[in-house]
Amino acid sequence: MRKLLNTTAIFTVVIGIVGAQSFFNGILGADLSVGSAKSAAMGSTHMQNNNSSTLLHHNPAGLTWQNNWLTADYQFLGDAIRERRGYDLKDSFDGYLTTSDYVTNFSMHGLHQAGLIFNRQMNDINLAGAVAFIPLTTFDYYYEEEVRGSQSFDDGEFGIKDPIVGFHVMESEGTLNTLSFGGAAGMDIDDFGKFSIGFALNRILDSEIEHSIHADTIDYDEDYLSTVETYNGKADTKGDTYFTLGLNFTLLKGLTGAFAYESSAEIVAAGSASLLYNTASGLPEYVFDVAGLNYVKPEKIRIGLKLIPRKKVPMILSVEFESIKTSEKLTDVNIDDVKVWKFGFEYMTVHSVPLRAGLIFSETAFQSLYPESIFTFGTGKSFGNVIIDISGQFSVLGTYDYGDLFPVDGDIRPDFDRVNESRFESRLTLTYGF
Repeated sequence: MRKLLNTTAIFTVVIGIVGAQSFFNGILGADLSVGSAKSAAMGSTHMQNNNSSTLLHHNPAGLTWQNNWLTADYQFLGDAIRERRGYDLKDSFDGYLTTSDYVTNFSMHGLHQAGLIFNRQMNDINLAGAVAFIPLTTFDYYYEEEVRGSQSFDDGEFGIKDPIVGFHVMESEGTLNTLSFGGAAGMDIDDFGKFSIGFALNRILDSEIEHSIHADTIDYDEDYLSTVETYNGKADTKGDTYFTLGLNFTLLKGLTGAFAYESSAEIVAAGSASLLYNTASGLPEYVFDVAGLNYVKPEKIRIGLKLIPRKKVPMILSVEFESIKTSEKLTDVNIDDVKVWKFGFEYMTVHSVPLRAGLIFSETAFQSLYPESIFTFGTGKSFGNVIIDISGQFSVLGTYDYGDLFPVDGDIRPDFDRVNESRFESRLTLTYGF
C-alpha cells in the first residue's frame, strides 16, 4: 500500500538559492534575477547593460545613463520547466542498466514587472530617479505523479492492462514582490570620464504562500494509491526592506567598471522552524504540517567590466562576477556561499538589429548538486520611441538523487530517485522614451 511518511511536518521556506533546481522552489524560493531582456540576453549582465527600472535591484548608478527624461518599461518573464524522475534498473533482455522514468512533469509560469525612470540634466550633473514593481522570488512548483494499478484476467494470468487509478499531487504557489525606488547622480569629468553613484530602497511587500498535497482518485485501489491525507497550508508574510548601492566609473577609453552591493533581508511568518535536511542526500526535504515561512534574501556583491572596442566595431563585451553570501545568516545549516560568473556580448548588424548572446556559470549552495551552466541569446528592435527586446535562456541541470515523495511500504526499489531537469526562460521588455 502506498503511504506518505508520517514524519513531523514543517512548511518552511529558507533562502533563494542561485542554481538550485526548480524542484526546491516550494521550500527555498527561486532567485529570479529580474532584469531587462537586453541584459538577460547578454549573459544576465544586468548591472551594466540593463535598460529598465530593474536597475534598482542590480545597480542604481546605471539610471543616469538613460537617454530620455522619462522612460516607462514593462517586462514579462516566463519559464518552462521539464522534470523527470526515475530510478536505475536492469534491462533483462539486453542485460544492461538503464533509467526508467515514472514521472515526467512539464510546467509553465509567468511574472510581470513595470517601472518608470526619470532623468534631468542640471549643468554638469545628471540626476535620475526611478520607481518599480519587481518580483523578488517565487515559490511556484507543481508535481504530479500518475499512479497505475494492474488487472488479472479470467484465466488467472497476470495482465498488463495497467489502468490509471489516480494521481499524487503536490503544489506550492506564491510570489514575493518588491516596490523599489531610488536615485542616482552622475557627471562627466574631463580627465576621468563618466562617474555615477546610485542608491535604492527595496520594500518586500506582504504576501501569501500556499502549499497543498493530495491524491486525486479515479478508481480507488488501496494496493496502489496512497492514503495520504489532504493537506493545505498557508503562510501570510510581512514585508522587510533592503537596500542596493551602485557605482559606475570609467577606467580607460572604451572601458568602464561597475560595483554594486545588495543587503540581505528576512521574512518570517508564524509557525516557521529550521529547515530539515536528508542526511543521506544533503538536500532539503519536503515535509508539511505547520504553515510557516522563514525566507532569507542573501547579501550580494557584484563587480563588472564593460568594453566597447572601437567605434568602427559596433560591439559591446561585458563580464560580471557576483558573490552571494548564503552562509552568514544560516550558520546552523550546511549551505555554501555561491559564486556566479557572467559573460555577454552584443554585435550591431548593418541593419541595426543587435545580435546578443552570453554564458552564465553558477555554483550551487548544496554540495550534492552540480554547478549550472546557462546559455543566453536574444535581440531587439526600435520603432520610434518604442524599444522591444526579447531574450531566451536555456539550461540542462545535472542529475541528482532524491527520495521518493510517495514511498511504498515493502516496495523493492532504490531508496533514491534519479532526478533530471531542463529549463527554458524567455523575457519580453517594452520601453517607451519620452
